[in-house]
Amino acid sequence: MKLHRMISGLKFADQCVRLVVSGCFFILIILFGSSVVAAWVGVGPQWKVIDAISVAPDNAQVRYAGAFGSGVYKSSDGGVTWKAGNVGMTNTYVRSVLAVSSLNVFAGTNDGIFRSLDGGATWSSVLPTLVSIRALGRDNITGRMYAGTFGDGVYISTGGGASGTWSLSPVRDDTSGVELKHVRSVAVFGRDSAYAGGSIGDIPSGGALFVTLNGGTSWNQVQRGTGIRSTVMGIAISPNNPEASLIIGTAGRGVYKNNANGVFGVWEAINGVGTTHPLPDSNTTCVLFTQGYRMTALDVGGFFRRALGDVNQGWPVSTGLPAMPALVNTGWSDGAGVEVLVGTAGEGVYRSTDSGATFGARNTGMLGTAVRDIVFGNTGRLIAATGFGDGIWYSDNVGSSWIQASVPTSNSIEDLDRTSTPGTLYAGAYATGVLKSIDNGQTWVLTDTTGMNTFVRRIAVVPGSATVVYAGTGNGVFKTTNGGTSWSNMNGASIPFSTSMRSLEVSPSATSTVLAGTDVDYLYRSTNGGTNWTHVATAAGFHANDAFIRTIDFDPTTSGRVYAGCDSGHVYASSDNGATWSPLTSLLTTHSVRAIRIDPASSTRLFAATFGGGVFVSGDGGSSWSNISGNLPDSELYSLELDPAGPAANIYLGTGQTGLFKGSYNPNCTCPCHHDPQCDGVTDVLDVVKTIGVAFRGSPAVTDPGCPRQQTDLDCNGVTDVLDVVRMIGVAFRGADPATTICNPCA
Repeated sequence: MKLHRMISGLKFADQCVRLVVSGCFFILIILFGSSVVAAWVGVGPQWKVIDAISVAPDNAQVRYAGAFGSGVYKSSDGGVTWKAGNVGMTNTYVRSVLAVSSLNVFAGTNDGIFRSLDGGATWSSVLPTLVSIRALGRDNITGRMYAGTFGDGVYISTGGGASGTWSLSPVRDDTSGVELKHVRSVAVFGRDSAYAGGSIGDIPSGGALFVTLNGGTSWNQVQRGTGIRSTVMGIAISPNNPEASLIIGTAGRGVYKNNANGVFGVWEAINGVGTTHPLPDSNTTCVLFTQGYRMTALDVGGFFRRALGDVNQGWPVSTGLPAMPALVNTGWSDGAGVEVLVGTAGEGVYRSTDSGATFGARNTGMLGTAVRDIVFGNTGRLIAATGFGDGIWYSDNVGSSWIQASVPTSNSIEDLDRTSTPGTLYAGAYATGVLKSIDNGQTWVLTDTTGMNTFVRRIAVVPGSATVVYAGTGNGVFKTTNGGTSWSNMNGASIPFSTSMRSLEVSPSATSTVLAGTDVDYLYRSTNGGTNWTHVATAAGFHANDAFIRTIDFDPTTSGRVYAGCDSGHVYASSDNGATWSPLTSLLTTHSVRAIRIDPASSTRLFAATFGGGVFVSGDGGSSWSNISGNLPDSELYSLELDPAGPAANIYLGTGQTGLFKGSYNPNCTCPCHHDPQCDGVTDVLDVVKTIGVAFRGSPAVTDPGCPRQQTDLDCNGVTDVLDVVRMIGVAFRGADPATTICNPCA
């Protein structure tokens, strides 16, 4: 309903009006549509594991951070803000990063090395491997590059790191001939000179630090006879004396220094024993060497620094860093050692400008998770499955705080499903298999993988059971009848080899009926528990361009009723347990439908989450749809779940980059809510905006179809005027009295 008119000399211009109120603000009238969802609120979890940091030598404002599972983040403003970039990077498990310049960048991943020549915008593979690249180094004199791998030793490129220029340089013990295969750290300290440190398990005698002085033609062990039997986690070179002085951080013996190139002289433990601040643990994760300090991080948490030449103070702990489990994985420092950056296991990047004494977060644009699925466990516990490197999280206070579950994989957790037994749940882990929890999602174990395709995207537990579970994989459907002790291939002759399953559900009214949606071949349907399958395609009602079935959801209140969402944005319905299908009215988007949920209190009310178009609701069984995304900052949605108490309590949305959001849906927000049209119990600026149809003070245009627009006429004189504005916002101006009684516009 349009605003009728404004009085007291207000002038209209193209549907815009400026009201001067006490000289302090203006109001801009905007005509807009409406919504019945209170503002979406982000509830986490926020988490990014940073394993590597590199700063461009030609522009210190350009910085790169390697995220385990999320590719490479780039900052062009000195680390103030970050933006992800992984186009062309087929493996986003980044373990190491090296910026040769602001445009020429290398990233070591679990599948080899990728290179960008356009500042991280696009990437291409230059060294594919079957092992992870844990360290990268460059000889700035010759341009020779070193890549330390976890399984193959060291690769060297004499062609600037370009594709086809890499060759293996075995890190072989010059006495025993045994190779250091599992390299964790590489450090270049001069022309043709570099160190490689790795696993002590590869070396039967001596230590795990090696040096080359001829560009990798040969390597020599430098700790023979020293007694330092420990894995080398990190190597740091002195900026004051790079050709002689270095420190190493070990996996069980703390920090050592050597002032004679590692080859000569004495290795000295510098853990601060007997000082005021000895290192509280001997297991290091990384080391740094600056002009004034040696620094290290420990795997029990904390970042520590010790001044050069110190004999009494030891290693005071830095302040401002996040607590466990977000321990420090990696570090970088400028030439003077004044600015220090560290990457944490979960909280992104932190920065110090006082030589590592104090730190502050520098993770804007970096934190966030891809929430692939959401499920309510026992006692109302909210459990979230997240993307690569972020695992599974649970919250006992509807998202106010989160605890990371113990999960035996860093691969993406694609799907969750609960069982009829309290506390027992299953999860599908991509490239891992099926996980199981019997303690309400706190700890997870891997079930049998014998003969099973481990690229699991969907899990479906048979209603009423805790042991009969289906898994949709990259090679069809598998089934367990004993809680994961063993799995059987259920494809038979009906489902072609390598059919990728993207959706999977079991009928609650006929538990032997299973529907499996594919990415290229519509649906497969079984009515005998997966023993036999029928192909359900265009003849059953699907359009030719809807072969990619992303989601399936059965109506919990109507027997045989089921919905399917397609990659095209189309939604279909079936009333015979998936045998035949009819298209519903299309959503106002062409983005894929990732989740459909039915309101258990009203089976004609459907919710649909899309990857790119936000979230939609239908109150008439799919005949019409409304977008209720509102202020949701991320329209790429993976998942949607309704609170057990219904959508009026909360709707939960899992986004592609920004974690989990919740918002309450109240389709009955009508006249009694006219002071609080969001129906959230608080009368605030957004209620004013909704009620009078006016945006001001930067308030977004919010919508609300449940509360009639007639309420803009608060004094019921037949027009919406300045007095109505005054009464709603409670501000007196132009002689208007805000205390005037407000009538009931619905009377």
